[in-house]
Amino acid sequence: MVSQIQLVAACQKYVDKLSYFGSVTHIKHHYSTSLRLENNHPTVTDVYNQEIEPLKSETRIPGRRTFLEWHADGCKYAALAGGGTVYLLLLIAGLGTQVCFRLAEDETITELANALREPDPGKYIAASS
Repeated sequence: MVSQIQLVAACQKYVDKLSYFGSVTHIKHHYSTSLRLENNHPTVTDVYNQEIEPLKSETRIPGRRTFLEWHADGCKYAALAGGGTVYLLLLIAGLGTQVCFRLAEDETITELANALREPDPGKYIAASS
């Protein structure tokens, strides 16, 4: 399994790039952080404070806010990929719409993922007469 600091370094690599690999890296970061939450940290901030911040003197690390944003982004990308397909991440990257998804409310992403998973023809697709 990849260490938390390796995922942080990978996320930093894709900060300025709009790419499929960036979204997948954020999903990995979200998953890795979530595993730590289950084991011994009550919040994502605790993961940062106890595992990332102590490494400040050894390596370049992101700020707490950036770390939390990466976790939130990974959660959104995972929901979209789980609702539809991983190819949806390629579409998002190809169209350069990551910023739109990053700014979208969690409820919007959840509704979109649910619509992809189990579409309601009467609600999302115009019924043919």
